[in-house]
Amino acid sequence: MSQIGWAGPVSIAQVGATSLPGDHVGVIQCKGDGSPSCGQMADSWPQASKVASFLSAAKLDPSDPDGVILRAFSAGGSMFKRVLLGDDAGRVRVVALSDATYTDWASPGNPTPPEGFVRFGLEALKGDRMLVATASSAPNGKMPNGSQTLEALKNEIERRSGVSFREGGNIPGMPTQPMRLWTHGSVILADYGNLTTHTQHATKLAAPLWENVIVPWLGGSAPVKPGPQVPPGPMIADELAPWVLALIGSGCAVAGFYIANNIRNRIST
Repeated sequence: MSQIGWAGPVSIAQVGATSLPGDHVGVIQCKGDGSPSCGQMADSWPQASKVASFLSAAKLDPSDPDGVILRAFSAGGSMFKRVLLGDDAGRVRVVALSDATYTDWASPGNPTPPEGFVRFGLEALKGDRMLVATASSAPNGKMPNGSQTLEALKNEIERRSGVSFREGGNIPGMPTQPMRLWTHGSVILADYGNLTTHTQHATKLAAPLWENVIVPWLGGSAPVKPGPQVPPGPMIADELAPWVLALIGSGCAVAGFYIANNIRNRIST
């Protein structure tokens, strides 16, 4: 049993399929330009208990010792990159980011790697935690887009750890494959570039990532090993149809998400 907390412009009624029986799921609905914004909410929580504060705010059990799973879409990442800098970040077992890796520029053309995600990624390299992130190249105003930040995150984890990510391959069970894939143990970073829209990271990628990557790992399986390289293809509705039909046939609900209309709601600063 896990406490699964979502953050961002998502609806709790639409994310239930991304959990296992017995799990508790909570959502904090927030936006990058909200009042307060996702980041401002996290900044208001005590340094000593940011994870516990998030769980309480999401109506989850802050005392549950069985492991915390954080899942963010869009601006929800600006909340979790701060939560993971809290003193109780060691309670988090899985972080899954659906186009939620936005940041500022450190210098022209050089995105600032989100420190909270870098630290968690370094811990995940040890194998007892998992970091999964997908990103798109959808424009983000004057800020770095998700693809640029994802690569900066990968580079910083490599720099601090001395490891080299494997580049290439594909993720089994996904409706479409990323343009670039970096993996090392239980750290999986998938750059979809312009193959998907920002919203499709929530509506078409988050649920199959849960089913085919995160759930097997939670069950004790070795981290997913990328399959042979296949050409990436465009995300189209028909690609997901067999997966949807399989879920319906087994009595499961297909996960969907409420997406903010204003693309600026992605911004995480």
